[in-house]
Amino acid sequence: MHRAGALSVLIFIGACSLLPSGAPIDGTWRLVEGTARGEPLTIPDGSAVTLTIDGADVTGNAGCNGYFGSVEIGADHAAFTGLGSTEMACERARMTLETDYLTALGAVTRAVRDGARLILAADGVRLAFEPQPPGGDAPLVGTVWQLSTVIRGDTAMSANDFDRATLSFSDDGSFGGAAPCASFSGSWSLQDGVVVATGVTVILAPCPSGAPMSAEGTVTDVVDGGFSARVEGSTLRLDPEQGTGLEYIAPAESSGG
Repeated sequence: MHRAGALSVLIFIGACSLLPSGAPIDGTWRLVEGTARGEPLTIPDGSAVTLTIDGADVTGNAGCNGYFGSVEIGADHAAFTGLGSTEMACERARMTLETDYLTALGAVTRAVRDGARLILAADGVRLAFEPQPPGGDAPLVGTVWQLSTVIRGDTAMSANDFDRATLSFSDDGSFGGAAPCASFSGSWSLQDGVVVATGVTVILAPCPSGAPMSAEGTVTDVVDGGFSARVEGSTLRLDPEQGTGLEYIAPAESSGG
């Protein structure tokens, strides 16, 4: 039975179109089915696994935490490297999905197209994605929001040097985020269209050499003690507290329909 299943996967992969080098696959994809270590992935109700490709950069939601890394896709190979994630805890089913998915993604050796679908595969691995349709606001849950702008009073400053400052929300009412030298987590609820975050816990970590210390301080100053936020198109705006606010964007202008 297992040998027949493996053979069917190989036949299926062979029938699809290999991606030529430089194929346009940038954008946000949503996992619709998958296999890891030869066993099917179980996606719990209400969970979303996403993959956003922006050139050589990869971000997404693995079912619980946001993740990031790098990708190289050629005519006959594919490799996802440097994968890392936030460290928020979720229920067991989601954590199992996340672990299996990230392990499978790191094992991928080839990418193919099957119609509109993107298939990532390796021995015992098959991850099938469909494009996440554009239009409307980006989804709060399932998006790895990336810090883009710091607002101080009437001044807005680019946050391009804030290395991997991210924020992710889960539909179980929890959220987590990261700055260069800190991580934070808490609970959130939706009140009249406004995201209200409470119970924020900030954990400081040693800064790597050359890390932008101001980023860590700015992010944690805003989120510590709670915050409110709104999604507007592909932007998540954290309302200024004490004269300072943050703006995050959805990678690759991803948005939900």
